[in-house]
Amino acid sequence: YLTVTKAGLYVKKAVITAAAGEKLSGEVAYSADGLKATASEASVTVEFSSAKSCASGLKIPFRLAPVTLEDGFTVIITDSSGREHKFAHDRLVDMKIGERTIFETTL
Repeated sequence: YLTVTKAGLYVKKAVITAAAGEKLSGEVAYSADGLKATASEASVTVEFSSAKSCASGLKIPFRLAPVTLEDGFTVIITDSSGREHKFAHDRLVDMKIGERTIFETTL
């Protein structure tokens, strides 16, 4: 999840991509020992049917494969007016099977 908080911001869409270009979703394959996963898609898009308010904190639910993102990730949020807002996490993220990871930002 990415929790976004900002009064007056209404999110219509959010797209997450890995900073180093890793694949982070789609078809997932596991190594024989089950310790390493690879995925087929370079981005995940969450699009809401109607814009959602961030005034009290909006949790954007990204479903990601259990992969390692060496240089972190970037999220581009499109608001109800079509403007884009960028959130970047530039440190290693190691997604584990069955774990939930929550990042928070105030734009």
